[in-house]
Amino acid sequence: MPDKMRCSHIYKKNTYEDDTCPACGSYAAVDIYKEQKLASNVNERALHKVFFDRVPKAYERMDPSTWETLGDTTWRTATEKEKVFLSFCMAFANVTGEETNSETEYWDAALAAEVLIRTYLVENKIIIKKQENFDLSLIADGMLAGRLIRPLQTHYGISLCGAAFMQASDSEKERKYQKAVRVAERLSMLGCSLRDSLPYFDASKIAA
Repeated sequence: MPDKMRCSHIYKKNTYEDDTCPACGSYAAVDIYKEQKLASNVNERALHKVFFDRVPKAYERMDPSTWETLGDTTWRTATEKEKVFLSFCMAFANVTGEETNSETEYWDAALAAEVLIRTYLVENKIIIKKQENFDLSLIADGMLAGRLIRPLQTHYGISLCGAAFMQASDSEKERKYQKAVRVAERLSMLGCSLRDSLPYFDASKIAA
């Protein structure tokens, strides 16, 4: 709410399930219980359920044209935590959903998406600081319109995911999701700077 107090409706679990609260506009899924559970118990299985449940529902309510031009602003104003969320969303949107027949092919596909994201970040002089841990709850928080990822980053990220989600088959969605988690993890743990020199990416060639 505007006064920073929690809306009383937020305690009424399941009252406005899968819809926004009529008082504060937040998704009813984000109640006290969910926030506490989210912060302490997000694993890949839980994130998988959140992602596949929320993205199509949230995207259907969106006007994609509202968000498609806000990429630069979204990234430039993002906190480090929000950059992890955006990395995942951008990876899901761009990584191939085609079947891979070996671990080498899998990582070639994942790294191709990582290079695309790194290129965008370096071209726009956006830095991701190395994180000590890869926190899956950041991605879940963004999907649930929670406390850590702000509305601009949440909506832009879901608009990226949603467009790709709606166009992909079920098997393609699954492959894209699994690779996107790995790409976001790598960007979170390795960071991204204008001085990066990796076997598969040389930032100096982009920044020059």
